[in-house]
Amino acid sequence: MPHEITTSEQRKANDQEKHPVHKTLTEHLPAPLVDETVTGGTTITFIGHAAIGTSTSDPLWKILRVTEVVNGGNTITTTEYADTDVKYDNIWDDRANLKYGR
Repeated sequence: MPHEITTSEQRKANDQEKHPVHKTLTEHLPAPLVDETVTGGTTITFIGHAAIGTSTSDPLWKILRVTEVVNGGNTITTTEYADTDVKYDNIWDDRANLKYGR
């Protein structure tokens, strides 16, 4: 015997069609680790992305280095990537000693 759709099921289906749930990419990623150092007019920020539960000593990190240099009234911001790529193959604990580029 076929299942008959009730009024409440119809309402729910109609609501889902009218108001679909949209998920963004960032909802599925954990917040990054951030390490910031300020020296004089220079701020260096390391940003690390990895899956939840990844050890900081595992080579499973994508790491960015953001450098902000204040000179007079100007700020120059440079974003570079560990190993000059966006692969998840770096160790967070080694972030200060990695090669960065674009």
